[in-house]
This record gives sequence, C-alpha cells and structure tokens, in this order.
Amino acid sequence: MEKEFELLPNPDAFNVNKRYYTKEALENSIEEYKQRITEGKALVMMGSPSEGNEFSVDLNKVVGQVTDIEFKDGKYMSTIKFDRPTKKVSQILDGRGSFVVGLNQVGHIDANNEVSDLRIVSASIIYDPRLQVDPFEDLAYFIEQFKQRPQDHRIRNQLITLIDAIYTKAKVEHEQEKN
Repeated sequence: MEKEFELLPNPDAFNVNKRYYTKEALENSIEEYKQRITEGKALVMMGSPSEGNEFSVDLNKVVGQVTDIEFKDGKYMSTIKFDRPTKKVSQILDGRGSFVVGLNQVGHIDANNEVSDLRIVSASIIYDPRLQVDPFEDLAYFIEQFKQRPQDHRIRNQLITLIDAIYTKAKVEHEQEKN
C-alpha cells in the first residue's frame, strides 16, 4: 500500500530546528537521493533514528521505502510504499494523526543557520514536529531575530509561516477534541 506525505524540511524557510534550507540545497540533495530511490535503497523508518545526532538505519524500525519525491505547491511530497503492516502503520494509513516524512541529513550550517552541502542519510515517518513545538516560543525567537536583522526577508517570511503554524496547530487541536 502507498500513501503520500509532506516531506520535511521545507524549502526556502526556517524549519522547526531553526535552520534555513534553500530550495537549491534541498533540490541537489533530493536529486542525489532519487538515485537511491530508483535502486530501492531509500528505506523509511518509524520514528526518529537520531540518537546523539548520529543517524543510522535501524532495520527493526523499517516499515517501507520511499518510491517518489516531487515538488508540489511550494513543498516536497513523498510517496511511501509500506512493506510491514504494523498497528502504527495502520493508524497512519487510516489518517489518524498528523504524520510527515522527515529527511535525516547531514550538512554544513553557517552563522545565519543556513544549511548547505546537504546529504540525505535516511527518511523517517514522524509525528509532525511543527505540532510538537510551541509556535509562540519560535515566534518570540524570530521577532528578536527580525529586530536584529530587519532587512532579512527570510526572517520576515518565517514570521508569516509561524503565524500560519499557530493557526494550523489550533485547528488540529480543535479537530482532535471533536474526535
């Protein structure tokens, strides 16, 4: 069974980890990763594989593989083919919960938190981290950054994104309360 998920990190934006990923940097790493997809070596794990910032593929957590990645409506979408039916996978396929595919990558981070020289190590299905972080904390952080660098359009765009995230989180919480 296959299902499409939003792919994180998002291009041309500060992400939950407060790092900025340019579309170009992501495109380059995804193009390289697509070779692994065509070879059938783009495994997807359940949950985050990073422990102490060391990424590895835990074969016990593998639930399928990435079969496609494409850019749609300003973000990357990934198609996952599930090989191992588990209770958690069934819940995800039934649409219970807000899950995304996170790319576990290594790269260079400069002083402005911009990421370059990305290399994708693996992919994981994770509960959307944007819903786990209090967007008001991020909002305070980026307001402070904007005060220091008002000319930086990336920070201005991030403030708009955070306001949207606050709305999305409230909407998801309201839907969960209804169910």
